[in-house]
Amino acid sequence: MPRLRKCGRIRLGDRVQIRHTPQLGAGFAGLATCGSVWACPCCSVRILNARRGEVATAIGLHLSSHGAQLAMLTLTMRHRRGQSLAELWDALGYAWAGVTSGKGWKTAQARYGLAGWVRVVEVTHGGNGWHVHVHALLFLDRAQPVEPSELVDWRGDLSARWSRALERKGLSPALERAQDLHMIDGTADPLAEYFTKQTDDEFTADALSQEFTRSASKTARGASVGRSPWRFLDGAMGGDADELALWWEFESASRGRRQMTWSRGFRDRLGLNDPESDEAIAEREEGSESDTLCQFEVTLFAKSDSARSPPRLSI
Repeated sequence: MPRLRKCGRIRLGDRVQIRHTPQLGAGFAGLATCGSVWACPCCSVRILNARRGEVATAIGLHLSSHGAQLAMLTLTMRHRRGQSLAELWDALGYAWAGVTSGKGWKTAQARYGLAGWVRVVEVTHGGNGWHVHVHALLFLDRAQPVEPSELVDWRGDLSARWSRALERKGLSPALERAQDLHMIDGTADPLAEYFTKQTDDEFTADALSQEFTRSASKTARGASVGRSPWRFLDGAMGGDADELALWWEFESASRGRRQMTWSRGFRDRLGLNDPESDEAIAEREEGSESDTLCQFEVTLFAKSDSARSPPRLSI
């Protein structure tokens, strides 16, 4: 992608600065950015850090109200080697829309007190090809805790709706055992421990948001799950043509896709502003002139005594 090739390599003005802030450490200012949360390791870090703050704020605001509960939903699809990433990604978007619309979804909203959701997409690659799946935080607001039997019923309904939508797109029906729905109620819950990487002494909004927003860039846990696309670059830079082909497919298929999606109206309900675009977050220069450690002003000019002499570079 042209913007990706220029990211961090093209000056926007007549100078480039290196700035340092206590929050982010040292970084450049005055360089072009691409805003790709999927294919740029530099912009991805900036974007996911910003998204993490949004999710942490949402969790904190939600949990401050009486009756607030959180659940985590994971939906996967069956896949095989040879299926294109674009095909699977398109099917995921279609199936998610099928799950979160219609009479059945509205009935579930009322029954479980579903106030809203935040969804992220994760992509890995393994022995059976591309693995594209959904993680979603479900924000519940009702006086009574969700009972285990209710959770089983809801998971079955969501799984069935997801599977039927995938079949309408020509994919194999999803395996019910590969879908997951858990309440998040602190360190006693295995899923909460997963999100906090079993390193936090207690459940916090920030710990959960860190893991949730990091799903697109993290290293997959175990060979059966697959490898993060970032791992393709290791082989590609070493001359592996197959790894390079996988990266190119990922870069092409991810273009223009949203990594995080909020349910309609949920941010307004929480009192949050409209989210910035990925590009706007990447372009945001942290710090100010007072944080500048050094700067470079680059000028090219030719020697006046000889037209054949190469230009000199002044830094």
